[in-house]
Amino acid sequence: MTTNAAQVFVAGSGRFLPQTTVNNFELYEMDSIRSAFDVEAARASLRDIEDPDIDESAERMCAEAARLALSDAGMQASDLDFLLVASLTERDVVPNAACTVGDLLGIPSAPGFVLNAACAGFVYGLAAGYAFVASGSARNVLVVSGDFLTGI
Repeated sequence: MTTNAAQVFVAGSGRFLPQTTVNNFELYEMDSIRSAFDVEAARASLRDIEDPDIDESAERMCAEAARLALSDAGMQASDLDFLLVASLTERDVVPNAACTVGDLLGIPSAPGFVLNAACAGFVYGLAAGYAFVASGSARNVLVVSGDFLTGI
């Protein structure tokens, strides 16, 4: 059997961590998190932070990781055909995090979307990215995941 399916592979990887990190055990020790977690209030808090620091956003962290992944792959942001951003803590619904990450990478008109699947988001993003490339819909897809849970 002969197939014309595109070859799909991970060309590069990167990661970014902010200067200050909080692990799950430290999060659990915060009374406000342990006692009650209201999803709607958490989402609303993303928009309620006054004077947001762009260094402390999921989009900024995703863009930094993406830059490292592109460098590792020997690619430029302009080589990308599609952006998949897995995040449940994007700062705004519109424009979505894929648009913001594209803008931070210097490719504001690149198409893309956000996957809000919590911990499984990156894995779902890889599967979706694979489908885009294997189907011939895109040649180079960026899949990036990041969250700013302490911000909510």
